[in-house]
Order: sequence, then C-alpha cells, then structure tokens
Amino acid sequence: MADPHLGKTYGNVRLTARLGQGAMGAVYRGWHERMDRDVAVKVLLNSHAKDKARERFLREGQSAAKIDHENVVHVLDAGVAPDGTAYLIMELVNGHSLGKILDENGALAPEVVARLGSSIALGLAAIHAKGIIHRDIKPDNILLGNDKKAKITDLGLAKQTDDPELNRLTATGMVVGTPLYVAPECIRDPRTATISADIYSLGATLYHLLTGRPPFTAESPYEVMRAHLEIRPQPLREIAPQIPNGMAQLVERCLAKAPERRPTALAVADALSQGSRLKASANRGLALLIGIITVTVLGAASVALAVLT
Repeated sequence: MADPHLGKTYGNVRLTARLGQGAMGAVYRGWHERMDRDVAVKVLLNSHAKDKARERFLREGQSAAKIDHENVVHVLDAGVAPDGTAYLIMELVNGHSLGKILDENGALAPEVVARLGSSIALGLAAIHAKGIIHRDIKPDNILLGNDKKAKITDLGLAKQTDDPELNRLTATGMVVGTPLYVAPECIRDPRTATISADIYSLGATLYHLLTGRPPFTAESPYEVMRAHLEIRPQPLREIAPQIPNGMAQLVERCLAKAPERRPTALAVADALSQGSRLKASANRGLALLIGIITVTVLGAASVALAVLT
C-alpha cells in the first residue's frame, strides 16, 4: 500500500523516504527547500491523532526547541498541516540508536560507556537547565552519530517542571516512561516526578550499556516495575568485574530508590569525564564501535531520528 505521506510537503519540507515507524508515529527523510538540506520529519499517525495525543506530540517540539546543545537533537519546527497531520522537523542524525548498538554488539567497554555517558549527561543537564524533565531516557532514545556524538532525542513525554497545567496530560494511575528504565517515583505517581527521575533512567541506561542487560528483567512489565520499587539491582562488578569501582558506584548511586540520593546530571558528566585511563582510550573504542556498525537504511547512511513510543 502506498505511503500517504511520501511526496507531501510539511512546513517547507518535502518527504522523500520513510526511515522507520513506531507505535504512535513514523519518521521520514525530507528535503528542506529553504534550508537546502536533508532533515528528519516525525509524523503522528492518524490512528493516534486525537486531541491529547496531538497536544503531547506538539509539546515535544515546543520542549525540544528550547534546547540548543550538541548532545540533544535539534528541533527546527513543529506544526499541523492543512490535512490535519501533526509533524516535527528535526536535524537528521546519521548513525544508530544505542538500543540498536546494544542489540548488535552487546555490552560496551567501560571506556566507551564513560565517554558516551558523559555526553548524555551533559545533554540531560541542558534539558534540566530549561526546567524540563525528559521522562523517557533509554538506549533507544540516544543516538550515536557517525561523528561519535551522542544525542538525546524523543521528548514526547517531556514535562515542564514549573507548568502544573501539563499534569492534565498525564492520566491518574498512568505510568510514564519505559518499564525497563523507569524511576520508582514515576511508577507511584508520575505527576510528582522531578529531574531526579531522569537520573535514575540514565543510571539504568548506563547499567545496560555496561552489562548488556537492563537492571531488571522479568516476564511481565508489572514484575519489572515491582523490582524498580523494591529490589536492589545486582552490583555491576559482580556481573562485569572489569568495570572500574568508581564507575560502578556512580551508576549505583544513580539507581538509588530515593530521588534525593541521586547525583545531578552535571555531577554524573563530571565524574564520567574523570580518570586519564578511561579518557585516553575512549575515542579509540568509539571509533572501533562505529567502524563495525553497518548503516543501511533505504540505501543511505542514516537512521530514523527517534524510536517512537
């Protein structure tokens, strides 16, 4: 069946190729006529284009547009086309999500995780500095470009910390985030989440990168979420003894059940950037990692700008 969006123009961008699709939307490569460059366009699927979904979708653009940082995907525009299609126009990142890299390569070397984690934390600090909670930090929402830069994407669940009106978009009893990486307080009541919830999700992401598995796995999302609430993750060095003790302790602090015990994003970035041994081999490790990844999406060296939820 023909794609209904291919060839159409949204906000001065003509869609030229479909790059991927998730549960709620699809991502396309597009040509921006005025800017004379390729971009990515995220389109909300018609089956989800109800008022609340469209409002949340456009809020992603509004949130991301406030952030100008090299470790956060830049949003260029957002809007609703005359045919009712809601869209976001974003920079096109050539590379892969960390989720795909984990699927293909398993656990990463600590020196690689140190460099990636520091970059992710810096991007997260920029998000937090704008008073925004991402609420869905996970490997699938971190892109690693061919330029070796990690970029946070998909602010579809983002919440402005000083705007109580946005709480109405989160239904009572609704868990916000992805079960494998969600903070305990987001399970209890997502409306009370603070920026510390992102630190927990960052810790769960780093844990996954270092060990090849998330902190908790189970047969059902309910069991995973119960573990986040009640169980301490297996110590990192029991799984992978080669992880430096300081790094293991940092990740485990990020995964503290009590939000006030977690470090800030800037503190995580600073800690991960310390240590000459880790820093010396990080670039070499990333170069090797990128070199073994084959990027073939519709015949071009690019990948969808986000894994959509």
